[in-house]
Amino acid sequence: VGWWGVSCCKVSDMDIMFHDFPLDKTRFVLICFEPTMALLAMYIVHAERRGVPVNKLLGNTVNGLYLHHTQGGIAFPPKYALKLMVEHIKYCSRNMPYWNTTNLCAYDISEAGANSFQEIGLTLCSHIGITEACIEAGLGPDEFIPRFSFQIASTIDFFETIAKYRALRRMW
Repeated sequence: VGWWGVSCCKVSDMDIMFHDFPLDKTRFVLICFEPTMALLAMYIVHAERRGVPVNKLLGNTVNGLYLHHTQGGIAFPPKYALKLMVEHIKYCSRNMPYWNTTNLCAYDISEAGANSFQEIGLTLCSHIGITEACIEAGLGPDEFIPRFSFQIASTIDFFETIAKYRALRRMW
């Protein structure tokens, strides 16, 4: 509890943390993996208690459960992680227009020992798999893809990093 930031276990914790914050003007970013869905649910309840509609909330979730097992973290089995991610994307796409649903963190793959090719390859593969699963779940690509983002490692090799960013952007 509390290793990586604020301990938040219940909605009353959200009430304390976000007391007097203008929720419709403050971007809330969830940079955690497994607790993402629970924390977002608590945030929504907190907002509703304060009279802020869910469609006015601003924010971003990493939502990287599908890829977290490649980074040495505790992970859901990939099949169930993908299902949770798709449900999250579906809910946010249909109810939270100002919420960016998926920021896949390639940086963590690099930190786990991947080279640039592996970092980009695993991240693209994951984004493609998530995209296909969302389409199979009934979402149109324009509903959710614009709210995907990447977090890529920048290394000391200046030119390799530039090439990696350009290659990722072109392939995506």
